Amino acid sequence: IVNRIHLRNEAKMATLERLVPHLGTLEATRSQLHETKELARKNEHDLRDRIAELQESNFELSGSSKVQAAKISQLEKQIQTLENDKAELVRQRDSALKEVEDRKIKSQAQFDVLVDKINRLEGARDKVANAATPLIQAMFFNNAGPSTLDAAEIFDKLRVAPDTYFKNIKEAGSMGASLALAMTKSLYPRVDIDAIDGFADGTSEEAALDLINDAQKAADKIAADVVERFQDVDLRPTGSDNSDDEKLILIDITMILMINDDGGSICTILMNLCYTWCSILSF
Repeated sequence: IVNRIHLRNEAKMATLERLVPHLGTLEATRSQLHETKELARKNEHDLRDRIAELQESNFELSGSSKVQAAKISQLEKQIQTLENDKAELVRQRDSALKEVEDRKIKSQAQFDVLVDKINRLEGARDKVANAATPLIQAMFFNNAGPSTLDAAEIFDKLRVAPDTYFKNIKEAGSMGASLALAMTKSLYPRVDIDAIDGFADGTSEEAALDLINDAQKAADKIAADVVERFQDVDLRPTGSDNSDDEKLILIDITMILMINDDGGSICTILMNLCYTWCSILSF
């Protein structure tokens, strides 16, 4: 037993002698292992945190993916709607183009009809202007104006011709009555002239008509002389020899004479009235 213990101790000592050189290395290794263990623990903690973050991010990405998928689905529906709208717009465009083309054809036909009407109206206007030129020449220029007149000028004068016509009739009648009454007054200075209704005492409508018939030939001769005289007179107000009233009277008389187709019937009537009044007073 003692020997065995002794041998064991010797073996132990030999072992210790062999291990002594490696004790520092073992201590360093232990320290490194401890540091490695601490680092591994820290890395494990960091990895756990990172895994948790990744899991949270993955959850968020999963939710975002669902939202994005919903948005994509909505966009696809909108795209399909837009495609349908586009097809409808194309159909409407084609229909509108066809309608415009049809209207264009119809409008062209209407335009051709209107152009034809305008041409016919222009021809009618020219005919009216040509037919009215002698009348305008006689009424406004006493046959001394230009040989051709602008159509616009002719129609402008035709528009005022009715008013001028009736105005001149009134003024010519007033002037003729004034001349007749002046002649009567010159023959019978003591007679007081005034307007009355009906006929003077001792006269009748039949007697007045008989007197007018008796004076008809002389009145016609005077009217013809007046027409011939005034046809040779330039009545345009360009000179300064006559007064404005005289020019107006001359123009009015000439216009009345030119308008009437019966060769101055108004002048004849005025002359008849003049002779009738004189005859009535003599009677």
